[in-house]
Amino acid sequence: MSAPTTAGAWKEVQEEAPPAVVAADPILGHLPCGRHGLPPEFVQAHQRERLLHAISCACVARGYPSTTITDIVSEAGVSRRVFYSHFTSKEECFLEAYRMLVRSMEGKLTSACAAAGPAWPERLAAALRELLDELARHPSIARTLFVDVLSAGPQALASRQETLRRHVRHLRLPAGAPPELGEAVAGGIVEMIYHTVLGDRAQELPGMYEELLYCLLLPLLGHDGATAVCGRVSAFTKSSSCAVVQHSNAVHHRS
Repeated sequence: MSAPTTAGAWKEVQEEAPPAVVAADPILGHLPCGRHGLPPEFVQAHQRERLLHAISCACVARGYPSTTITDIVSEAGVSRRVFYSHFTSKEECFLEAYRMLVRSMEGKLTSACAAAGPAWPERLAAALRELLDELARHPSIARTLFVDVLSAGPQALASRQETLRRHVRHLRLPAGAPPELGEAVAGGIVEMIYHTVLGDRAQELPGMYEELLYCLLLPLLGHDGATAVCGRVSAFTKSSSCAVVQHSNAVHHRS
Protein backbone atom coordinates (compact mmCIF):
# COMPACT_ATOMS: atom_id res chain seq x y z
CA MET A 1 0.00 0.00 0.00
CA SER A 2 1.42 3.39 -0.96
CA ALA A 3 1.87 6.08 1.66
CA PRO A 4 -0.98 8.61 1.81
CA THR A 5 -0.17 12.09 0.64
CA THR A 6 -0.44 15.40 2.44
CA ALA A 7 -1.83 17.23 -0.55
CA GLY A 8 -4.49 19.03 1.47
CA ALA A 9 -1.99 20.93 3.59
CA TRP A 10 -0.24 22.27 0.50
CA LYS A 11 -3.41 23.24 -1.38
CA GLU A 12 -2.72 26.94 -0.93
CA VAL A 13 0.68 26.56 -2.60
CA GLN A 14 -0.85 24.69 -5.51
CA GLU A 15 -3.44 27.43 -6.02
CA GLU A 16 -0.65 30.01 -6.40
CA ALA A 17 1.33 27.96 -8.91
CA PRO A 18 1.19 28.69 -12.66
CA PRO A 19 -1.20 26.36 -14.56
CA ALA A 20 1.65 24.67 -16.42
CA VAL A 21 3.26 23.69 -13.13
CA VAL A 22 0.07 22.38 -11.55
CA ALA A 23 -0.75 20.34 -14.64
CA ALA A 24 2.58 18.53 -14.35
CA ASP A 25 2.04 17.41 -10.75
CA PRO A 26 -1.25 17.04 -8.81
CA ILE A 27 0.31 18.14 -5.51
CA LEU A 28 2.81 20.94 -6.06
CA GLY A 29 3.88 20.49 -9.63
CA HIS A 30 7.33 19.62 -10.94
CA LEU A 31 8.93 22.68 -12.45
CA PRO A 32 9.21 22.55 -16.23
CA CYS A 33 12.58 21.45 -17.58
CA GLY A 34 14.89 23.96 -19.23
CA ARG A 35 14.22 27.69 -19.48
CA HIS A 36 10.75 28.25 -18.03
CA GLY A 37 10.78 31.97 -17.24
CA LEU A 38 9.40 31.49 -13.72
CA PRO A 39 10.46 34.12 -11.17
CA PRO A 40 13.42 32.97 -9.01
CA GLU A 41 11.47 33.70 -5.82
CA PHE A 42 8.67 31.39 -6.99
CA VAL A 43 11.16 28.64 -7.86
CA GLN A 44 12.75 28.88 -4.40
CA ALA A 45 9.41 28.89 -2.59
CA HIS A 46 8.21 26.01 -4.73
CA GLN A 47 11.29 23.93 -3.98
CA ARG A 48 10.96 24.66 -0.27
CA GLU A 49 7.33 23.56 -0.21
CA ARG A 50 8.19 20.38 -2.09
CA LEU A 51 10.84 19.58 0.51
CA LEU A 52 8.40 20.15 3.36
CA HIS A 53 5.86 17.91 1.69
CA ALA A 54 8.55 15.33 0.92
CA ILE A 55 9.84 14.92 4.46
CA SER A 56 6.33 14.24 5.71
CA CYS A 57 5.76 11.58 3.05
CA ALA A 58 9.20 10.03 3.57
CA CYS A 59 8.65 9.79 7.32
CA VAL A 60 5.27 8.12 6.79
CA ALA A 61 6.95 5.48 4.64
CA ARG A 62 10.10 4.92 6.72
CA GLY A 63 9.67 6.59 10.10
CA TYR A 64 11.60 9.70 11.06
CA PRO A 65 14.75 7.96 12.41
CA SER A 66 15.23 5.95 9.20
CA THR A 67 14.51 8.84 6.82
CA THR A 68 17.61 10.29 5.17
CA ILE A 69 18.39 13.44 3.21
CA THR A 70 18.60 11.21 0.15
CA ASP A 71 15.06 9.99 0.78
CA ILE A 72 13.78 13.55 1.12
CA VAL A 73 15.40 14.95 -2.02
CA SER A 74 14.34 11.88 -4.00
CA GLU A 75 10.73 12.36 -2.85
CA ALA A 76 10.90 16.08 -3.63
CA GLY A 77 12.62 15.68 -6.99
CA VAL A 78 15.39 18.16 -6.14
CA SER A 79 19.13 17.92 -5.53
CA ARG A 80 20.99 17.80 -2.23
CA ARG A 81 22.38 21.23 -3.09
CA VAL A 82 18.84 22.59 -3.25
CA PHE A 83 18.02 20.95 0.09
CA TYR A 84 20.97 22.57 1.84
CA SER A 85 20.18 25.93 0.30
CA HIS A 86 16.94 25.84 2.33
CA PHE A 87 17.73 23.77 5.43
CA THR A 88 20.81 22.91 7.46
CA SER A 89 19.57 19.48 8.53
CA LYS A 90 16.79 16.93 8.42
CA GLU A 91 15.71 18.12 11.86
CA GLU A 92 15.25 21.70 10.69
CA CYS A 93 13.25 20.60 7.64
CA PHE A 94 10.95 18.42 9.73
CA LEU A 95 10.45 21.13 12.34
CA GLU A 96 9.32 23.62 9.73
CA ALA A 97 7.00 21.06 8.13
CA TYR A 98 5.54 20.25 11.55
CA ARG A 99 4.96 23.90 12.41
CA MET A 100 3.37 24.57 9.04
CA LEU A 101 0.96 21.66 9.51
CA VAL A 102 0.15 22.87 13.03
CA ARG A 103 -0.67 26.35 11.71
CA SER A 104 -2.86 24.88 8.98
CA MET A 105 -4.70 22.65 11.46
CA GLU A 106 -5.15 25.47 13.97
CA GLY A 107 -6.71 27.62 11.27
CA LYS A 108 -9.28 24.91 10.58
CA LEU A 109 -10.02 24.48 14.30
CA THR A 110 -10.46 28.22 14.74
CA SER A 111 -12.98 28.30 11.89
CA ALA A 112 -14.86 25.35 13.38
CA CYS A 113 -15.03 27.10 16.76
CA ALA A 114 -16.31 30.31 15.21
CA ALA A 115 -19.08 28.44 13.39
CA ALA A 116 -20.19 26.68 16.58
CA GLY A 117 -21.45 29.81 18.33
CA PRO A 118 -20.53 31.47 21.62
CA ALA A 119 -20.97 28.60 24.12
CA TRP A 120 -17.50 27.28 24.98
CA PRO A 121 -18.48 23.58 25.39
CA GLU A 122 -19.95 23.55 21.88
CA ARG A 123 -16.89 25.38 20.54
CA LEU A 124 -14.63 22.81 22.16
CA ALA A 125 -16.78 20.00 20.74
CA ALA A 126 -16.60 21.53 17.26
CA ALA A 127 -12.83 21.85 17.44
CA LEU A 128 -12.42 18.22 18.49
CA ARG A 129 -14.75 17.03 15.73
CA GLU A 130 -12.83 19.06 13.13
CA LEU A 131 -9.50 17.70 14.38
CA LEU A 132 -10.62 14.08 14.19
CA ASP A 133 -12.22 14.54 10.77
CA GLU A 134 -9.10 16.22 9.35
CA LEU A 135 -6.81 13.51 10.73
CA ALA A 136 -9.05 10.84 9.21
CA ARG A 137 -8.99 12.59 5.83
CA HIS A 138 -5.20 13.00 5.88
CA PRO A 139 -3.54 10.06 7.71
CA SER A 140 -0.02 11.21 6.79
CA ILE A 141 -0.64 14.57 8.46
CA ALA A 142 -1.88 12.67 11.52
CA ARG A 143 1.34 10.65 11.48
CA THR A 144 3.51 13.77 11.32
CA LEU A 145 1.64 15.61 14.07
CA PHE A 146 1.18 12.75 16.53
CA VAL A 147 3.85 10.11 15.84
CA ASP A 148 6.94 11.27 13.95
CA VAL A 149 7.31 14.44 15.99
CA LEU A 150 8.14 12.32 19.05
CA SER A 151 11.38 11.07 17.47
CA ALA A 152 12.41 14.26 15.66
CA GLY A 153 14.66 15.72 18.35
CA PRO A 154 14.43 18.13 21.30
CA GLN A 155 13.29 21.15 19.28
CA ALA A 156 10.41 19.20 17.79
CA LEU A 157 9.41 17.93 21.24
CA ALA A 158 9.53 21.48 22.59
CA SER A 159 7.37 22.72 19.73
CA ARG A 160 4.89 19.89 20.37
CA GLN A 161 4.74 20.78 24.06
CA GLU A 162 4.17 24.46 23.30
CA THR A 163 1.38 23.54 20.88
CA LEU A 164 -0.31 21.44 23.57
CA ARG A 165 0.01 24.19 26.19
CA ARG A 166 -1.36 26.77 23.77
CA HIS A 167 -4.53 24.75 23.40
CA VAL A 168 -4.75 23.90 27.09
CA ARG A 169 -5.04 27.62 27.83
CA HIS A 170 -8.42 27.60 26.07
CA LEU A 171 -9.88 25.06 28.53
CA ARG A 172 -12.10 26.45 31.27
CA LEU A 173 -11.10 24.60 34.41
CA PRO A 174 -13.51 24.26 37.36
CA ALA A 175 -13.04 26.73 40.19
CA GLY A 176 -10.30 25.56 42.52
CA ALA A 177 -8.93 22.98 40.10
CA PRO A 178 -5.13 22.74 39.91
CA PRO A 179 -3.66 24.24 36.71
CA GLU A 180 -2.15 20.86 35.85
CA LEU A 181 -5.65 19.49 35.22
CA GLY A 182 -5.90 21.06 31.79
CA GLU A 183 -2.63 19.57 30.58
CA ALA A 184 -3.55 16.17 32.03
CA VAL A 185 -6.93 16.17 30.26
CA ALA A 186 -5.55 17.31 26.91
CA GLY A 187 -2.59 14.93 27.22
CA GLY A 188 -4.95 12.01 27.69
CA ILE A 189 -6.83 12.87 24.50
CA VAL A 190 -3.56 13.27 22.60
CA GLU A 191 -2.38 9.88 23.87
CA MET A 192 -5.55 8.15 22.65
CA ILE A 193 -5.19 9.77 19.23
CA TYR A 194 -1.50 8.82 19.14
CA HIS A 195 -2.16 5.12 19.69
CA THR A 196 -4.89 5.10 17.04
CA VAL A 197 -2.67 6.81 14.47
CA LEU A 198 0.31 4.62 15.40
CA GLY A 199 -1.81 1.57 14.59
CA ASP A 200 -2.61 2.97 11.12
CA ARG A 201 -6.25 3.45 12.13
CA ALA A 202 -6.60 7.22 11.67
CA GLN A 203 -9.74 6.61 9.60
CA GLU A 204 -11.41 5.34 12.79
CA LEU A 205 -10.95 8.61 14.69
CA PRO A 206 -14.33 10.19 13.79
CA GLY A 207 -16.05 7.15 15.25
CA MET A 208 -14.31 7.83 18.56
CA TYR A 209 -15.62 11.39 18.73
CA GLU A 210 -18.32 11.03 21.38
CA GLU A 211 -16.13 8.96 23.69
CA LEU A 212 -13.23 11.39 23.38
CA LEU A 213 -15.51 14.39 23.85
CA TYR A 214 -16.96 12.88 27.02
CA CYS A 215 -13.46 12.18 28.38
CA LEU A 216 -12.46 15.76 27.56
CA LEU A 217 -15.50 17.36 29.18
CA LEU A 218 -15.92 15.13 32.23
CA PRO A 219 -13.23 16.79 34.38
CA LEU A 220 -14.45 20.24 33.27
CA LEU A 221 -18.25 19.89 33.55
CA GLY A 222 -18.86 16.72 35.55
CA HIS A 223 -20.83 13.70 34.34
CA ASP A 224 -24.17 15.45 33.85
CA GLY A 225 -22.70 18.43 32.02
CA ALA A 226 -20.50 16.29 29.76
CA THR A 227 -23.41 13.96 28.95
CA ALA A 228 -25.65 16.91 28.09
CA VAL A 229 -23.14 18.41 25.66
CA CYS A 230 -22.50 15.03 24.03
CA GLY A 231 -26.24 14.58 23.61
CA ARG A 232 -26.66 17.98 21.94
CA VAL A 233 -23.96 17.36 19.36
CA SER A 234 -24.43 13.63 18.75
CA ALA A 235 -27.02 13.79 15.97
CA PHE A 236 -24.93 16.11 13.81
CA THR A 237 -21.76 14.20 14.64
CA LYS A 238 -23.07 10.85 13.46
CA SER A 239 -24.03 12.11 10.02
CA SER A 240 -20.78 14.07 9.66
CA SER A 241 -18.58 11.22 10.85
CA CYS A 242 -20.21 8.68 8.52
CA ALA A 243 -19.35 10.85 5.54
CA VAL A 244 -15.73 11.25 6.69
CA VAL A 245 -15.28 7.53 7.37
CA GLN A 246 -16.67 6.68 3.92
CA HIS A 247 -14.27 9.16 2.33
CA SER A 248 -11.30 7.83 4.36
CA ASN A 249 -12.10 4.22 3.52
CA ALA A 250 -12.30 5.06 -0.17
CA VAL A 251 -8.88 6.75 -0.01
CA HIS A 252 -7.47 3.81 1.99
CA HIS A 253 -8.64 1.25 -0.59
CA ARG A 254 -7.25 3.29 -3.50
CA SER A 255 -3.81 3.53 -1.86
